[in-house]
Amino acid sequence: MRLATVRTDMGPFFVADIESRSQRCFSSEPPGQTRYFEKASDAALTDVLNTYGKLTIKSGTIVFPLTIGAAQDTLTIADVSGAPKTFNIANATYANIASLVAAVNTAFSAQELRLVARNVGNALYIDTSGTNIGLSAYVKADASQFVTAISLDTSAFSGTTMLTALKAIIYPSASTVALQNGDIDGVLTFADLSTADLATLCDAVRDAAAPELVETGPVLLSYVYGQISKFAGATFQPGGDRAGYPAGAAFVVLADDGSAFTL
Repeated sequence: MRLATVRTDMGPFFVADIESRSQRCFSSEPPGQTRYFEKASDAALTDVLNTYGKLTIKSGTIVFPLTIGAAQDTLTIADVSGAPKTFNIANATYANIASLVAAVNTAFSAQELRLVARNVGNALYIDTSGTNIGLSAYVKADASQFVTAISLDTSAFSGTTMLTALKAIIYPSASTVALQNGDIDGVLTFADLSTADLATLCDAVRDAAAPELVETGPVLLSYVYGQISKFAGATFQPGGDRAGYPAGAAFVVLADDGSAFTL
């Protein structure tokens, strides 16, 4: 179970009716789950993106064997806006995608580009890497011989809009969240990440936006009858020093994968 806080007019919200550190069963329960919950801050989401948020460009499907000679070997590509580098891919007849990926990565390394090539089927994918990640990430291939030879995308992708794009997707309205992999991969080029990289990124986004609770007895009771039920209710009416705020759910309760939680 995950609790995604959606209200920004108040908070944080303390859930007290689940295991505290002094009440838990040490042999079978987590080390205290009582905690404050609040909507993910820009800083928390930025930390996730600056750790896992890669950008990707890709080629069309390449037919092998592929001959790269003097008329096909020049590549112009940038990992910093406005600072493209032009260099040559080794001339050869490439029998398969693996050999082409290796040659491109050798060239990237020689040019000290913060990019790494990989393949998806017979297409070449180029990911940002190293410090070229998150909100400072950038990649753009310019029209050049090798770009034409493999039909490489020449769109410019920049991480400067990554946070704004992520927030627009995971918080589609003031009272809803969208935290499944199929939602998060709508940010920029995240859909083109490797399966493992996408899974890691999505888990980290979910952890930031909707902290996880182990579904122990007290947690499930809170979900049905207690504070989680209260905070997640559409008619939740703040009281005490929050009196006067409008009624409305503070939490959206999700399954671990970001889908709707059900018992």
